Amino acid sequence: MIASIEDYKLFKLVVRSNPFFESLTLTLNSTYDEEVTVSIYDINGRKVYEETRLIFEGRNDLDIENLESPIAGTYLLSLRGRTIYLNERLLKTQ
Repeated sequence: MIASIEDYKLFKLVVRSNPFFESLTLTLNSTYDEEVTVSIYDINGRKVYEETRLIFEGRNDLDIENLESPIAGTYLLSLRGRTIYLNERLLKTQ
């Protein structure tokens, strides 16, 4: 839980590469050490990927690999933690 409104920070999420084929890298800066859940949903809302990661204060690069199984199309990336709540649209290529 966020302790106060001052604890909530705006985070910039950079997704490389988007569109993606088999893997992508998420880059974000955090003001806290915390556990985050990375989820990817297809256009129908079905979860096709989920993993919990530990991020640290400062810059974090999260490699997401082995994504060859989802078919080409549009996906939603969700990144959730105690102080982070981010969504990003992804495009999967063949």
